[in-house]
Order: sequence, then structure tokens, then C-alpha cells
Amino acid sequence: MPLPSATNLSFRSDAVDKFTGIIAAIAERGWAVVDDFLPGEWVAELREEQQRQSLRGDFHCAATGRLDTLRQDAETRGDRILWLERHNAGPAQRQYLELLEELRLAVNHELFLGLFGQETHAAVYPPGRGYRRHLDGFRKGNLRTLTGILYLNPRWRKEDGGALRMFLDDAPGGDCLEVLPEAGRFVVFLSERFEHEVATTQRLRWSVTSWFSRRSAA
Repeated sequence: MPLPSATNLSFRSDAVDKFTGIIAAIAERGWAVVDDFLPGEWVAELREEQQRQSLRGDFHCAATGRLDTLRQDAETRGDRILWLERHNAGPAQRQYLELLEELRLAVNHELFLGLFGQETHAAVYPPGRGYRRHLDGFRKGNLRTLTGILYLNPRWRKEDGGALRMFLDDAPGGDCLEVLPEAGRFVVFLSERFEHEVATTQRLRWSVTSWFSRRSAA
């Protein structure tokens, strides 16, 4: 059921209060990890909406590559996704999309990144699947600037696998940040700067991933 309007306003206010720390971390090092970005009730409703959508068959196998070279390869990328728009999103998802818009405006106001739009998909990785090391912002022809990932998985343990590994240094053996996909955890990073991967998961792994893009100069 949708979140009560008064509760939703309180939840959104709590999340907006975290924007300052997120923006400061992006400015300093290019990434941020925030626990309890959303309260448990909101996260649970997001997860339940995705589960219902998945049961209806709304999700499809994700592809890799640019628009003219898209291909499906479960060994490279094993998640199933649903692109979220207002017309197909559930109530909690629509509220989350509105919150992302507030984040976009706040980042633009403080960091002048020129973020013009955002695209978001719900995702689920079945057991035995992951996503090999990749970069969200290609070197050419891609305007994705900022990536944000919200995790929806309660009581996640290290042995469940499925960690996000973000490579902070391009050098072999460089620093790697490992983030477990625990419910309510929000990760944000510069899309063109940090390669990352999803380790093979041992249980269903739910998330919502967003990309904030610049306007084309053309």
C-alpha cells in the first residue's frame, strides 16, 4: 500500500537532510556511501513493488553495450531490469523518483555538474549471477555523469555475495571499495571515473539504479 502522505513528507525530509553530506563527499573524492538513506518502511515498500512487478513478468534480461551494439550475455551481466517511468512505477517508486529529482537539483546547485535528466531502473540479480567490471560513463558518446544505487535487501551477509566492488584506482592491485547491498544503503559515484562490478550473488539481490546525465552539446 502507498506510504501515507504525512509519513512520506517526513521520510523525504530525512533523506533530503543527507544531501549535504553526499554532495560534500562527491566534491572531495567522487563517491559516497550512505546507510539508512531511506527508512525501513519505504525500502520495504520499494522491494515489495519490485517483487510484484517481477512476478507479473515486467522485468527483462539486461543488455550491455551502446545503443547500436546492444547484446545480452548473462555471463557478463546477469540481472533482470525494469525501466521506471511515472506510468509504470508503483507509489513508493514514484515518490523515490521525485526524491531523485530533488537530489539532481541539489547537486547542480552546489557542484554545477549540469545534470539535465535522470534514468532509473529496478533490478534483480538471481542467484549465481553478477556483472563484470565496467564503466557506466563511456569515454565517448555517453552523457551519464553520476550513478546512484539504492539497495533493498534486508539482513544481507558477506557470505551472500553480491557485493558492489568499486575500483578507486586504475592501477593493478589498486584500492577497491566493497559495499554489501544492505537494505537502505545508497551509493553514489561519478559515472565516468570509477569502474565497478557486482560479485556473484548467492540469493536474490534487489536494487534501484539511477543515472544522472548532462545535456548533449550537439
